[in-house]
Amino acid sequence: MQPLQATKPFTASIQLLNYSPLRVDINKGQNLKDLVAHLVRQHNIPPYLTPCLHSTLATAIANATAIPAQEPAGSDKDAARDRFVRQYQTHTLQYHNKPEEDIFPRAYHTLVHCPIEAMYNTLLSLEQDYALVIQDRYLACEKELADIEARQYREIESSPGSPNMTHLFARHVEDMEVFQATHASDILQTQQTQRREYRAFVIELYREYQQRLAALSDEKNLKPEDALIEAERALDGKDIVKVAAERMKESDVKRRRQSSSATSLGSGISSDQTSMSRSLSQAQQADKDKAGFQSMVKDVQAMGFPKDKAEMALMMRNSVEAAVELLLESPDKVDTAIRRRSSSAHSRSNSVNNDASAPSSRRQSFQKSLGSPLSKSVAANKGWSPISFLQQQKQVMENTNLSSVRKLGSWLGRAMENIGIDHDVNDFASSTLANGANAQQPVESFTISLGPAQIKSTHNLRLLVAEAGADIFNPTPYDPTREMAYKAQTSTKLYTNNLSAIIVLVELSELNRSRDQQGTAFGWRQYRTGKGSNKALFDRCQHSTEFHFPDIETQLTTIEQDFAARPGSLQEGSFFVTRHSNLPLTQVVFHLVIDSDAIATNELTKQSNLIKGLLSIMRLTTRYDISSLSIPLLLLPDKFLKEPEQFFSSAFLDQSQHFAWLQKRGEVTMKCVRGFLYEHSGSGKRGQSEGPDRTEMVVGGGLHNVEFLLPDRSHVYGQRPDIGQDVEYAFQQFRILLVSIFQTS
Repeated sequence: MQPLQATKPFTASIQLLNYSPLRVDINKGQNLKDLVAHLVRQHNIPPYLTPCLHSTLATAIANATAIPAQEPAGSDKDAARDRFVRQYQTHTLQYHNKPEEDIFPRAYHTLVHCPIEAMYNTLLSLEQDYALVIQDRYLACEKELADIEARQYREIESSPGSPNMTHLFARHVEDMEVFQATHASDILQTQQTQRREYRAFVIELYREYQQRLAALSDEKNLKPEDALIEAERALDGKDIVKVAAERMKESDVKRRRQSSSATSLGSGISSDQTSMSRSLSQAQQADKDKAGFQSMVKDVQAMGFPKDKAEMALMMRNSVEAAVELLLESPDKVDTAIRRRSSSAHSRSNSVNNDASAPSSRRQSFQKSLGSPLSKSVAANKGWSPISFLQQQKQVMENTNLSSVRKLGSWLGRAMENIGIDHDVNDFASSTLANGANAQQPVESFTISLGPAQIKSTHNLRLLVAEAGADIFNPTPYDPTREMAYKAQTSTKLYTNNLSAIIVLVELSELNRSRDQQGTAFGWRQYRTGKGSNKALFDRCQHSTEFHFPDIETQLTTIEQDFAARPGSLQEGSFFVTRHSNLPLTQVVFHLVIDSDAIATNELTKQSNLIKGLLSIMRLTTRYDISSLSIPLLLLPDKFLKEPEQFFSSAFLDQSQHFAWLQKRGEVTMKCVRGFLYEHSGSGKRGQSEGPDRTEMVVGGGLHNVEFLLPDRSHVYGQRPDIGQDVEYAFQQFRILLVSIFQTS
């Protein structure tokens, strides 16, 4: 209902068609009809506009009545402003709650590439010490596992024919399961603590470095690039590390005080008394165990073995008979354990013999590593970082007139050999004597040019014989210097556009195994816990802490959930990706699914789903800055490499047919790679507008280095009585095949 009179005085401006704006002063209580009639007479407004004018004034009066006039004083204005700010902030936090940025990647990348070596060396030393702690845990687990097995064996021998044997076996199984679960929990807790401490220290070190760099820049009024040059001379890296470590120590002490304050005094006194009596009994038992252990060491020494090997063998097997058997049949395992133990002597105080103080020992490891002698050796070794070598070789390669195919020690092969992928001469000689190996694995590198004459791109190829466990993921024997080189190479590649990747094969039948009552797939569970295929990969990941990405089991759990949400999407040629910072020379792993049941019956062609999956992986490398890719040339899963006679015995009539079949698979793989490289030979030209850093890495479509891996198993290639070295013969045949495929540009 329209109002008949105004309830408050106000002024309105009315615009009528073909009339200038009318300023109307309305008084309180003024009748609306009288006001309209007055305006029509005063301004000569046509009668047909009277209803429009009446409606406009009625709306103005209604609006003025609904909104009270506010003319706040000074304090009221401040209150209104504060109220508005609070409401705006509440609205923003509610609808724009962006998660807090994780500065760890930026902090780590900055510290690794900063000109102050002390901080870089400290991070490498800290990672190495953390890795040694995890290795100590696993060595102690192996020793205790051997103790349990020996005790259970004695119990079974001491009660032959007992009616309680079923109960005894059940108890043994239960004891073993409890021990394994306890060990896994301890490893997980240790790795979580290491990850938390390491990431917190990196961020604290980064903040201290940025503060000092900003102060130096303000003091001398320097540009950012000049400040970095000046920082190398003016800033003390050791002092920065010391300050960051002290802050970490203070925060750790504060956290422990807060956690201990929740414990009552009475329980503390009783626990002290209990722990004291337990310590006395443990000390007495330790003296008895030490005397018995020394007696067994003398027994083994009497058989002609050195003392250090006798002690290590007894620690691994805990009985004289088992130790002697280990020394005779597998001396290389004892040598490797001794080498690992000697390399971790500086952190032995944190070993697993003090499990009761595990949290404090991990903190001691963190604090000791900041000033350990290892950091001094690393400081002297930053000059031999693999990156400088790679850059030198790359510069030489770019300034050389390249032919179509030319054998040379390419920068990829030379770099991998330089940082220890092939063992040192002395180490290899000792391992040869221990393992009975005849010769070093064959390896050869090539440089090729592909594409039309105007946009040729250069690529590096490498053909080598390698074992996934002993040569790629977990090189043996253990060498601390080589491990440090691996960490140095990985640290300079993380968070860059120069990543390295490898392809591993996963059987489709393994992932599609039946489910239990809770609906958990056996295949996925076994694979993600390292009990399925690619055990070498999982062993390496589980034996060190992942500081930058989720651990491999967590990543695979997420991937399993994604496939479960899309039924039928998992098939041959599918693949999934995991990221790693604790693998040697590799940051990305492509898990390519293969149908093992159809390998012997279906011929591998360019139309096969497996080859399509390989092509999809290579296309992905161009999108995510992966410049190096290692490919298993034969595309065979683990079980075909371990027991080929079981799967190929009925498929081929003779060995020559078997080897020709292998050559055909390798040929299809090489042609697939060559076609992709040729197709993307001009991709680097399109990347030149993206900046100088980007252009350097996009040459050749992103994928600049390809490595073909041949299995180091002679029985894979068949038994050839006329050939002395099956692996060497196979390598030469595949080398000829590689040259013939890639020689035409």
